[in-house]
Amino acid sequence: MSAATHAMAPMEASVTKLGREGSAGTTKVSSCMPTKNNTLDDGYGVSETMVNGFALGILYAYWREKSGSVLAPIIGHDVSDVVEYALVFLMTWLWS
Repeated sequence: MSAATHAMAPMEASVTKLGREGSAGTTKVSSCMPTKNNTLDDGYGVSETMVNGFALGILYAYWREKSGSVLAPIIGHDVSDVVEYALVFLMTWLWS
């Protein structure tokens, strides 16, 4: 079994649980990683996050080369973080 196949193999365990009258019984429990398919997008926005991070990294590198200082990409990163958090708080407030 290869390492990739082994990492995705389901894990099984026996769990002891108590019944209503205190009698013990064993139950087989099985779990594995939930995935839709074998691509990078696992249903949780991973591919979107990677594209966003790559695009911002290119932008920050451009600002670093254009300005000749690390101050421009640092300020840009801070501004993008503030905008992201502001949008998250706004959406949370509007949806609740």
